[in-house]
Amino acid sequence: LFRVILELREIILAAYRGRNEVLRASLSPEAYEALSQGLEEVTIITTPNTSDSPSKEASLRAFLENNWVAGFHDVVLEGGVVIPEQIANGQIYQGQAASTRGRRAIEELASESSAIVKEYTSLLNAPFTVYCENQRKWAETDAVRDCEYEGDVSVKSLSSKYRTDIVDSNKSNAQRFTLALQRLTWIAQLANDPWNQCRHWTFTSCTDLLYRRIVFHPNYNFDTHLNASYELSLGKERESYQREEEARKARKERKMAEAVLRAAIVPYTESTDEDVEEDEDLDICDKEGFLGWDMEGGDDSLDQPKCNDDKNGTKARADNEDNASIDKKTNANNNADEPEWDQIESTDFDESNELDPFFWARKFMWAEGEHFVHSFESVVIVSIQSTRSGTLLLTSHGIYFHQTGDTIDVMTKEKMEDDGKNGPSRQDKKWKLNRLTDLHGRRYMLRAQALELFFANMEGLFLTFN
Repeated sequence: LFRVILELREIILAAYRGRNEVLRASLSPEAYEALSQGLEEVTIITTPNTSDSPSKEASLRAFLENNWVAGFHDVVLEGGVVIPEQIANGQIYQGQAASTRGRRAIEELASESSAIVKEYTSLLNAPFTVYCENQRKWAETDAVRDCEYEGDVSVKSLSSKYRTDIVDSNKSNAQRFTLALQRLTWIAQLANDPWNQCRHWTFTSCTDLLYRRIVFHPNYNFDTHLNASYELSLGKERESYQREEEARKARKERKMAEAVLRAAIVPYTESTDEDVEEDEDLDICDKEGFLGWDMEGGDDSLDQPKCNDDKNGTKARADNEDNASIDKKTNANNNADEPEWDQIESTDFDESNELDPFFWARKFMWAEGEHFVHSFESVVIVSIQSTRSGTLLLTSHGIYFHQTGDTIDVMTKEKMEDDGKNGPSRQDKKWKLNRLTDLHGRRYMLRAQALELFFANMEGLFLTFN
C-alpha cells in the first residue's frame, strides 16, 4: 500500500513541477493552494538539511494527512457528466473567481470516451451482424428448404419404424411368455394329476389319435366363483351392519341414560285433591286398557277407549270384542278397505314429552303386553313414485314408522309437497305383524340391505336400511 502511495505521489509531484500552469488552470484556487502546500511540506520534510532525516513512511503519512488528499471528495453531476469538486468550475475563493477550463476538459474527455466506446462496440458487433445476415440469406435459399424437408421426412419415417418395431417386439415377447407359461402350467398339471383327488371334468367334442369319441376330459380351468358368492358378500355386509348396529345401540343406551337422569332430577311438587282425583281416573283407565290394549289384533280405529264410567267402559269392551270377531271373519278384500293405522285423538296424550325418544309411537293404540323390541335410525321406505327416510320402531305386535326427512321423487330427485294430493302425506304410520303374510330379503342399489313385506290386505312395504 505504501509503495502504491509513493508512486502516486511521484506522479503528482512530476506533474506539479513540469505542468504547473496546466494544473493551475484546471484546478480550483482552493484545491491548487492545498496541493501546493502539501507538496511543499513533503519537499521540506524530505530535504537532507537536518542530521536526522525522516523515513519514507513518515513522508508518506504526511502526504496522506494533507488537506488536498483528505478533502475534495465530492462530485457534481451536470448533464450526465461527473465533475469532481476540485476541478475549476467557476468557484469563488478569496474574492477570485476560477475559470471553467477544468469543466470543459472533463466534458471533452467524457465525449471522447463515449465516442471510443461506441466505435469499439460497433467494431465488435459488426462481424457478428454480417455473419447473421449471411446465415439468414443462406437459410432462405431453396437448397436449405429442400434439406429441411428431406430431414423431416427421414425423421418421421425413422420414428414410425421405431414405434412399429417396439410394438412388434412387445407382442412377440408377450406371445413367447404366454406360450412358456402355458407349457409350464401343462407340465405342472401332468406332474400333479396322479395325486389330484378333487378332479373336475367337462364335456368335450374331440377325439383321440384312434378317432375314439371322448365324452369327458379333465377341466384344469375350473373356477369356483367364490368372489361372486352371494353368501360371501352378504357376510361382509352383515359384519359392517353388526358394527353399525352396536354403535347405534351404544348411542341409544346413552340417550336413554340421559333421559332417565333428566326424569330423576325433576323437582317434586305437592299434589292437591284435584290431582289425586285425576290420578284415580287415570288408574281406572289403565286397568281398562290405556292407549288401546288390543288383545285380538283388530283394527285400531275400533279400539279407541274413552275414560268414562264403568257402564260405558263395559259396553265399549263388548263392542270391541264383537268388532274383533267380525274382523277375523272378513276376507282380504275387506281388509284392503281398512286404514293401515289409526292415531289417538285423546286430549290426555302429551306430545311435548321429550323424555321418551319414541313418544311419537305412543300416539297409536298399543296392544296389551306389547313391548319394545328394536329401533332403526336410518330407514328408507321405497315406493314406485317416492322415497321417505325416517326412524323405524319394531315392537312385539307391530311396526311403527316416523318420517324425519323429506319426500323425494324417484325420477326427478326433487322434494315433493306433502299435501296428500300430489304426493304422500307426511305422518307417522303403523303396520300390524298379525297381518304379515310374507317377508323376503331384497337388494337395493346392488346391496343386500332391504326387506319387502306383504300383508293380508294385498299391500306391500319395501324397506331399505342404510
